[in-house]
Parts: sequence; C-alpha cells; structure tokens
Amino acid sequence: MTQGINKFLEGADNFGTSIGGSFGGAIKSGVGLVQGVRQLFGAPGSNTVSPGAEGDGVYGSRQANFVQSNSTDWRVRLSMPPIDAWKSPPKNAIFGFQNPILTPIVNTNGFIFPYTPSVTLTHSASYSSMDPIHNNYPFSAYENSKLDKITIVGDFYCETSFDAAYWIAGVHFFRTMTKMFSGEGPNAGSPPPIIKLNGYGDYVFKNVPVAVTQFSVELPKDVDYIPSGFLAPSEIDASAKGTGYVPVKSVFTVTLLPMYSRESVRKFNLNDFATGKLINGKGFI
Repeated sequence: MTQGINKFLEGADNFGTSIGGSFGGAIKSGVGLVQGVRQLFGAPGSNTVSPGAEGDGVYGSRQANFVQSNSTDWRVRLSMPPIDAWKSPPKNAIFGFQNPILTPIVNTNGFIFPYTPSVTLTHSASYSSMDPIHNNYPFSAYENSKLDKITIVGDFYCETSFDAAYWIAGVHFFRTMTKMFSGEGPNAGSPPPIIKLNGYGDYVFKNVPVAVTQFSVELPKDVDYIPSGFLAPSEIDASAKGTGYVPVKSVFTVTLLPMYSRESVRKFNLNDFATGKLINGKGFI
C-alpha cells in the first residue's frame, strides 16, 4: 500500500515537471515562507514543511526552500503601506524596526500567503432594460462596468514559534488595515491605507491598489496551539516583551476592494488594456 502511494506521488512530481513545473509550482508556491521566516530570525531547527505543503509525516517530509523576492516570485502578496512607522528596518538589524510585532512581514516585503490561497475575482457589466409596449423584445442600454470585491481564502499552518510570530504579524497587519487614522497622530482623519496586491505573475495581479474591507480568522477549538517567537526584545521596549499562542492550523479570509483614483481612470484606454499594457505594472485588472 505504502509503496503504491509513493509511486503515485513520484508520478505526480514527474507529471508536474513534464508540463513545465506548473503542477509542482502550485504546490510549492508558498511553502518556503515558513523556512524563510526562520532564516530571517536566525532560527535553528528543521526545514520540514507543515502538512498540506509538500508532504507530511505519513509520506515522508521534504525540504522547504525559501524563494527570495524577484521577478519570478508569483506568490500572493499584500504590500506594506508607505507609512514612516512601517518602513523596513536597518540592514542586518532585524530588531532595529520600531514596530517589532510587524517585523516578520516587513522582512518579507509585505504579507505573503504561505500556501497557495483560493482567490475569487468577479467582473460585471450592467445594462438597463427598456421595455416599450407592443414589442416582443426589450432593448438593453449599457450603464457601467464594475470590478467586484476580491476574496482571498488561504490556509496557514504553524509548526514552530517563528511561524507563529508570522501568524501574529499577519493578524495584526490586517487588524491595522481595517482602521482609519482617528484620534491623535499626524494623519488624523485619513481613511485606512491603500496597499498593493501582487500574485501569479505579471498579468494577473500586478501592483493592484486595494483597500482591505474585511478580514477574518478562526481560532478553532480542535487543534493544538503553540507559542509565538520573540516579538519585542527588551532593548526596544521591555514592556512589550511577550508571547502569544496561535493555532497550528487556521484559515485567513481577506476581502479586498480595488481602489483606482479619478486621474488614473481618466487615462484608461481599452485598447491598451486589451494588449496588456495596463495590467503589467499599471494595476488595472
């Protein structure tokens, strides 16, 4: 039985390679994040991936390789907003960042879904119906086109305290993205920040401006919980030193609203869009 399963898995890998790696790429798209966070924090230990990534204890573990950010990185990523308090830390000084709880996702240049998520994208064109009397067929008049909200649902597995630190950073990131600059502060009165969505290469999501309208994560009762990593060392803020417990398996659900300025929409050209000029880098989808 086990031998037969191993042969099947080997055949699946070969099949993925034979079609240019698309099959294997879908599995491996985000599994390197977990190991990458460990490398950024200098964490010792295993490189094995959580169940659901590239294998589990039943079929034998595999090694996870962190894919550095480059032009071939097609993982789904939400960028950090251009706010001074959230800028990258000094080089080679991970804990030099003035917002320690978000340091893990600053080091990955935004929140990356660690496993390939499910993304729902809906486009629609609205027409009004004109129904003259004594007529067999109505006439339709075009009103407008609409890009509906984008829904992303992604699994998140944690097997070490450093994975848990990334989980906490992600939750805090989305909590922040749904709040405005109210009360005190230099940007008081401003709405929640606009961030960029990237994923699946240059012609699917490339620098798409979005606002986070909803975020949800379940803390299930039937899974184990593990402590997070060292989020805020005493040399930054002794009062902030602490930990947190996170589930080993959870699901992040994020709803995004595409946000285009009037100026950018005024320059929209359907011919350019059709040829892909407005998709690659311009953010139109």
